[in-house]
Amino acid sequence: MICIGHLTIRPIPREGESLNSYLMRICKANMISYMDLLRYVQPVENKDVFYRRSIRIDIMPQQKHDMSKLAILLRLSENKLFEMTYDSLRLKLNQYGLYLGDDFLTLMPLLLESKLRKFCPLCLKENFGFQLLWQVKNIDCCIKHNIKLSTNCPSCNQKQNYFHNNLGSYRCNHCDSALFFENETFERIDDYFAMRKFLDWQYILDPQTQLFPESDIGVEKMLCISFIYFLQFQLEEFPTNYNYNLVKKKLRHDYLHSIIRYINDKSSPQKVTFSYLMNVLSKENLRLEDFAKVKVPKSYTNSLFYQEEISDKFKCLTPWCVSYQESDSLVEIPFLSYSYHKKEKYSKNCICKNVALDMDIIRVLNSGKKKKED
Repeated sequence: MICIGHLTIRPIPREGESLNSYLMRICKANMISYMDLLRYVQPVENKDVFYRRSIRIDIMPQQKHDMSKLAILLRLSENKLFEMTYDSLRLKLNQYGLYLGDDFLTLMPLLLESKLRKFCPLCLKENFGFQLLWQVKNIDCCIKHNIKLSTNCPSCNQKQNYFHNNLGSYRCNHCDSALFFENETFERIDDYFAMRKFLDWQYILDPQTQLFPESDIGVEKMLCISFIYFLQFQLEEFPTNYNYNLVKKKLRHDYLHSIIRYINDKSSPQKVTFSYLMNVLSKENLRLEDFAKVKVPKSYTNSLFYQEEISDKFKCLTPWCVSYQESDSLVEIPFLSYSYHKKEKYSKNCICKNVALDMDIIRVLNSGKKKKED
């Protein structure tokens, strides 16, 4: 059992190193078990509770461990320990009222590689430790050496789990070989976007930076509106009104329709989640920092809200209906984003309340039809 003050060797944490990596190096240097170390800093009521996924200690270590006790043992401040985790992102999201409590633990596996250990062989050769940001899914390059990150042992080619007992000494769990070769050469990658993704995540974890644009409406609606505007902004300079035909080039039609309905308090649970936002920005090679600074014009926001009544250009087209050529009796069908009629595609679907036929539903086609599908 470990006693406070009995760690004779306390390596200095490397810049950008994850907490899990540092603890593995501590255990290797002092010849103690990683699991014994975790047990020592667990509250009494959680003595037999361990993570199902080892990466959780890098996501939210305070959930299972006494961080004050760990800080005393390692002779580091609690703030320093938290800086080696993704906890700053949790605090920033919580300020917006998002991902409170254990919900943060469900978010991060969508953004991180949580099963396999990613590493740069040259960084390990230089005893640089396992970097926190290497586990981000869309980061696949070491910006220090400009080489591709690996998950496989160079000797036996077996994948490395996020944690095993040999990682503290940078050795393979299968063949016990070093995870680097002394004279190994690598192809250099000159990728501007790989560097930018790394810098973007440094921005995300910086406690002093903001994640989302400022707004006087609810944060989740603000996120949806700013997201749509930011994507349209990539195709049209300083747009003042929502343009469906432009935004649909960046988003699936059904998803776009759903978040528009959410903005308008309609029956849609669809929102722009942080993981979806990050995935789209990464795919489009856009920076979260630019998104956070965007200012959506009032006219653009207003253009996203439905009018209280169906526009006059949408009229009942049933000749025998009492509301023929009128719009007062039209009601939009909420669960249909578009429909086809005689190979024509239509973007809005309505029914006339006054049409009485022996049919389940009459779709009244409007003048906003799209071009024929090929």
